[in-house]
Amino acid sequence: MKELLAGKEFTVPMYIHVSERFGSCLEKEPIVFSCDMSNHGYINLCAIDFTFTLPENVDPVAKALESLEKQITNERANFQHKIDALEEKKQQLLAIGYDKPVNDFINDTIDDQ
Repeated sequence: MKELLAGKEFTVPMYIHVSERFGSCLEKEPIVFSCDMSNHGYINLCAIDFTFTLPENVDPVAKALESLEKQITNERANFQHKIDALEEKKQQLLAIGYDKPVNDFINDTIDDQ
C-alpha cells in the first residue's frame, strides 16, 4: 500500500470562506474547507484546486495505527468522565444514609399513594 501512494500526485478542491457570524466578513481571515460550507454560516469566496505529491516516507499503516491510538485515548477519556460522574452520583446516594430498612421505605411510599 505504501508503494501505491508514495510519490503520487493528488488534486483536491478547496473552498475559501469567511465567517458571517461575528461582525463584518471583510475583517475576517479566510478559512479553508474541503467542502462548500455556505449552508453553515460561511460565505464561499471561491474554490481552488490544491495539488500535492505525497512524500516517499509516508507510511499509511503507521499513520492509521497512530490515528487509532488517538481515538482510543479520546474514548478512554470520554468514558472515564462518564464513569466519574456515575461514581459521584453513587457516593451522593451512599452519603444520604438510611435510618430505616428499605421495606419500610417502600411501604411508606405505597401508603402515601
